[in-house]
Amino acid sequence: MSRLLEGYGPGPSPVTGHGLLERIGGSRWQASGLGAKRLVAALGEARADEIPLRLEVSGPDHQQLPWELLFHEHEQLRFLARRGG
Repeated sequence: MSRLLEGYGPGPSPVTGHGLLERIGGSRWQASGLGAKRLVAALGEARADEIPLRLEVSGPDHQQLPWELLFHEHEQLRFLARRGG
């Protein structure tokens, strides 16, 4: 992993250029059991009603995972933590 973080040039390169965060977030997505179509629909409804949509993580084992990196390749999802109102 240090090679991914350090890159190949004289200085550090961004981690995102290698897709590392997307792979970590994708594994979180798979662990979540969320359905992309269902979440896209819920996001659309929440936006139309101008209300927030909150994902709740239950169980102490799951709460320790980096859910801020939750990622799905759907254009309306991507990194969910970056999705603002």
